[in-house]
Amino acid sequence: SGYFQNLTYFQKKQMLISSIPSTFKISCEAICAMQPVEMLIILMSMPGETTRRLDIRTTWASLLYGGSWHQNKIVRMAFFFGGAGLRTEEVETLKQESNLYGDIVVADFQESYKNLSLKLATSLTWTVQHCPHAKYVAKIDTDIFAHVPMLLQFVRKISQNHTHFVVGRQHSHTKPFVVRIGRWAVSRDVYPLDIFPKYVYGASYVVSFPAVQLMVKRFPYVAIVPNEDAFITGIMAKMLNITRLSSDVFTSLSTKYTACDFTYRNFVTAMCKPEFLQHVWQSMSS
Repeated sequence: SGYFQNLTYFQKKQMLISSIPSTFKISCEAICAMQPVEMLIILMSMPGETTRRLDIRTTWASLLYGGSWHQNKIVRMAFFFGGAGLRTEEVETLKQESNLYGDIVVADFQESYKNLSLKLATSLTWTVQHCPHAKYVAKIDTDIFAHVPMLLQFVRKISQNHTHFVVGRQHSHTKPFVVRIGRWAVSRDVYPLDIFPKYVYGASYVVSFPAVQLMVKRFPYVAIVPNEDAFITGIMAKMLNITRLSSDVFTSLSTKYTACDFTYRNFVTAMCKPEFLQHVWQSMSS
């Protein structure tokens, strides 16, 4: 839209502004070691969510694991954590979990709400380093149920017409205003404009690998805006001329879904309370 035209904010800066962590307490390079990998699913997790991770591995993501929990399918998955400030026993527990499942990546930054965008920028940087043959990267929240085969089919179709894209469900506000106070506050130093570019909901979206590569190259030159969905799928996409696509096969935050919705209504992702994950999976698998 006209509002964003000719704004110097979106032009490339020459100065390094942000430092993206490149050291990992657990780097789990084996996730993508076995070829081929078509899509990597990244999930932002917290150390205390052990049960939720297990629920995900034994339900919708169980398709990704071969015998003895080695990932060997064309879709892989990694749980990402910030390791700075974790207690020693938390790191130990994650190491044990990593030895068991091989899907844990712990980077050297502090977990906090303000660092969500940094967390994702770090995850995408890890992906470019360790999963360079992937074609797509899906970012999925841990309270989402994903229909992996349909998701893959969907993005393959899109990539017939687009190389650099982000696809998800577009945020309902056509002009998403930037909040300056409270939990979601963004300071003017970090983002000077009053409106975010159009972006998709952060619960689930897919970025094509060429688009991920462009983002990773640019992150160090951009002030990281804490609102992860607006930053990655709005600001970065706008800055790098990445096509933003919206589809209602992705979850909207307000809808509650049942197993039937997946089976008959072509959703690829849906909000799902942890206690329903097993239930939905069983009714789909039976």
